[in-house]
Amino acid sequence: MKINHRPVSAIILMSICIIFFSMLLCGCSDEDLYKNPRGGSKSLTLKSVPAATQITGGEGAVYGHEGAPREDHSLGAGAGVTQSDDSDYIAKSDIYWKLNYIKTQFDNNKIPPTLANAIDEIRTQTQKTISDDKYPLIIETLGLLKNVLDSDTTEKKMRDLGLEPSTIAWGTGSITMRSQFKQKQGAGYLNANARDRQDMVIKYEETYHSAPADVRRKGMQRACERITRLGDMLGLLNRKANSKPNEIPVAD
Repeated sequence: MKINHRPVSAIILMSICIIFFSMLLCGCSDEDLYKNPRGGSKSLTLKSVPAATQITGGEGAVYGHEGAPREDHSLGAGAGVTQSDDSDYIAKSDIYWKLNYIKTQFDNNKIPPTLANAIDEIRTQTQKTISDDKYPLIIETLGLLKNVLDSDTTEKKMRDLGLEPSTIAWGTGSITMRSQFKQKQGAGYLNANARDRQDMVIKYEETYHSAPADVRRKGMQRACERITRLGDMLGLLNRKANSKPNEIPVAD
């Protein structure tokens, strides 16, 4: 009987090929993948590049990759901010003590004669600070101080022109006021300063819709409350000078 050896030979040859290619694959390392075909080896260096992640603490202060704040000096940019930042603590503490002096005057129902200059100085100083959670509080306080100043100045000007602010029907609207001025003009109520008085009253009515005395009292009250809050946020309320409660009367 004649035996055919060809299938056996084919199987043996295929097995040898499989073993050969397996040896080639096992002997190839990661380093061999980067070998220079002309000889030598080519090194591959992988550097970890951290992403420049930004964390925005509300509107205003933006913190970069290293955590250093980049300041936004636009006035009022800190509205609604809750991010706390003490990197400019000294600057904001200085602002607080200036405001606190104004508060001590308000507590005695007095308006500092240098209030206008103080508002401008503190506003300029605030613009150089970081827009953290204390920033909008300072800006709001400055706005209230401006209302107090405008009301006090307007009231004095009215009296200088011979007009008693308490006789004006505040809160009725500019159209009603113009009509009232027109009616009183025929009775000799208005003199040579009529136009100045009328324009002043109507402009103030359109802005505040309330009597100057009421705006001044409410402004002083609310400013004192915010100054106290600022001192609390800065941890500066453990001094005897700040222990006196606000006693400024507020009109209904």
